[in-house]
Amino acid sequence: MEIKITIEEIKCSIRLAADKNKHLNLLATATLTFMCGSERVFLLSGFTVWKSKFGDGTQLNVEPPKNRQYKYFVPEASLKRKLDKIILDAYDYASIEAVAEA
Repeated sequence: MEIKITIEEIKCSIRLAADKNKHLNLLATATLTFMCGSERVFLLSGFTVWKSKFGDGTQLNVEPPKNRQYKYFVPEASLKRKLDKIILDAYDYASIEAVAEA
């Protein structure tokens, strides 16, 4: 059986990590919503954004969902890079602090 799905847009929602004492390098969790027109086709939740343990610590890593429901989530390399970019761009935007005007 073959299913063809047309994805027109991928939306990303970010939740910044609240408890910095639990996992020092965990920065955020992400959920991707795959859209076709104005309708949601499917949702993938459980992505995490981490500060890298290697190098100078400025590198960020995206980890795919790690639970039994997504046991077989293994995207091809080009798709993984695109999803990582979407998540990291959304994280960068969400982590900008608001500045009050004087």
